[in-house]
Amino acid sequence: MMKKSWIVTALVCACLCSHVVAQQQKKRHVLVISLDGMGADYVVHADRYGLKIPTLRRFMKEGVYAEGVTGVNPVALAP
Repeated sequence: MMKKSWIVTALVCACLCSHVVAQQQKKRHVLVISLDGMGADYVVHADRYGLKIPTLRRFMKEGVYAEGVTGVNPVALAP
């Protein structure tokens, strides 16, 4: 009987601890930007093409992006 109550107590403590840890974790968001028919090169090397895209540049500087992405033309996205 003593062993059973110890196991129950341990399980309750584990559940309470995991609940506290789960509440403390900050939710992370993901933003995916897709530009129809525009190659990644136009965004990565915007100066070469005279493009002024300050918001996308900030996203790239503060977040992540992929180089060497191969675009598909003509674009075939469903409406």
